[in-house]
Amino acid sequence: MASLITNETKAAIIEAVQSGRSRRQVAADYGVAVTTVCRYARQGQGSPSTPGSASDIAPGSVQAKLAGKMKRVVVISDLHCGHLAGLTPPQYRSRELKWERREAEAWEVYCQLMRGLQPIECLIVNGDLVDGQGERSGGRELLTTDMNKQVDMAAACIMVAKAGKVVITRGTPYHTGKHNNWEDMVADKVGAYKIGNHEWVDVNAVIFDCKHKVPSSTVKHGRGTPVAKEKGWNDEWVRHHDHPDAHVLIRSHVHYFAGVEGVNWWGCTTPALQGYGSAYGEQQCSGTIDWGMVSFDVKASGPIHDRFYNSKYKHIITLASQKIEVVKV
Repeated sequence: MASLITNETKAAIIEAVQSGRSRRQVAADYGVAVTTVCRYARQGQGSPSTPGSASDIAPGSVQAKLAGKMKRVVVISDLHCGHLAGLTPPQYRSRELKWERREAEAWEVYCQLMRGLQPIECLIVNGDLVDGQGERSGGRELLTTDMNKQVDMAAACIMVAKAGKVVITRGTPYHTGKHNNWEDMVADKVGAYKIGNHEWVDVNAVIFDCKHKVPSSTVKHGRGTPVAKEKGWNDEWVRHHDHPDAHVLIRSHVHYFAGVEGVNWWGCTTPALQGYGSAYGEQQCSGTIDWGMVSFDVKASGPIHDRFYNSKYKHIITLASQKIEVVKV
């Protein structure tokens, strides 16, 4: 049996033992004998590393991805292109100084993050790409009510990622269109691999369950509960309707990051790319919001949970231009 074990699996076994896990558990995870694990562990102790070996490679680097056939997944959501606080390419910026500064900083940081995450195998855009026509506020908070321009803005944002594949989930109809689905037009413009209401994405056998809307929580300690509830329903769908068993659940809509986990799964709500400052948020909401994105470096081998669990990252940025000014009297 030892001859059937690939070098990648052997390296993963050595890494698992060196991380402190019991050799019996590692043997069970990889389906090999405990004696085999012990032999590989001895080989990994004190042996001089060769150029390009795992010990010479920084986790998450381009070299690590190539050496381990790792695939990088980046998840963004809630761009709300067209809103004054939405993610805005330079040619569409507001002429009002306050908003122009916020839009300029957000765009610069967004582009820096995307450059630093290259190369991106898959970009998941998890809904609310455009802001819509702002019926409830009479369009007062919009850069433009022209939905074709909002579509162009969202497409320009996505193209910055230079992703190998783009998967889009549709957002809330109030923003994305009750009669015309404007996000489908964005998908056409960027050549998206897939767009749907609820998508499952297989990355090195790790299943990402992606859907935009999830309930919010009015208390800080309850923010992870809606995602845990979604996993519970995923388990029921798997049991009764042969749906994919999700390893990573991605939900958005609430504009804050909250991570939650169980045995062999992990989930989160994603930070938004719309900044602070909407009238609805200021007048009717109390909780904090987060600006940024999340990413995963998914390994090609090893137990499923280990392929993503230690290489998931949240990129949450505090934008200096959004600092609140205190009125002095």
